[in-house]
Amino acid sequence: MSVRTNGKSQASEIQGDQGEKLSHVNRAGILTDIQEGAVEGALSANQSIELLRTLASRKSAVTHGKKHRNSAFRNAPASIILRTPVYAGLNDFDRYRTAQQRWLKQEIQRPKFRSAPFRVAIAHIPLVWHDYSQIGLFCPDGKAKWHDLLVEAKINLIISGHTHKHTWFPVGEKAPYAQLIGGGPKLEIATLIQGRADAHEMRITVQNLDGKEIDAYKFQSPA
Repeated sequence: MSVRTNGKSQASEIQGDQGEKLSHVNRAGILTDIQEGAVEGALSANQSIELLRTLASRKSAVTHGKKHRNSAFRNAPASIILRTPVYAGLNDFDRYRTAQQRWLKQEIQRPKFRSAPFRVAIAHIPLVWHDYSQIGLFCPDGKAKWHDLLVEAKINLIISGHTHKHTWFPVGEKAPYAQLIGGGPKLEIATLIQGRADAHEMRITVQNLDGKEIDAYKFQSPA
């Protein structure tokens, strides 16, 4: 996902939960190149599509910083929270999600988050799904631990993967926030999700790897 403001990319502050500098492609296919605590620019749609094609053709294209767990950054009007699964021996995910809950509770109180007109969370496993009896297709433990905080934070949108099928749940259908799920990993169902925002509106688009727009969603600033 690339976040742009008025069509121009801007530097964004970003910090892991341990304050470390990060540089990696995470499991959601998001290219993050951080130097001196800032993201310098955003990929174009064509560059992003080529990145996704490259990732899909590799057995493993994922690297993590040794201390990387969670991160958050502010890109002009949008505040982004990333909570990415880490498989570096951290198999007790219930306790891990509890630790993420503590981190999230602190993060949503930061002034740069609270002043953002648009707020997006990114988590690998969706919190919203058609049928909550299908445990493997959403994260009940994450939903139990994070939902109230996400509502308190007035999150507009959660972006996830995991199910490998592009799916959309609008605000109010299943939760007070929207849930968007990307497609993949096969090229014919892979999707590119992009966001563009100014002080008044955030627009999220979903494209296939041919560059065709599949869906578009708009969020208006409450101000």
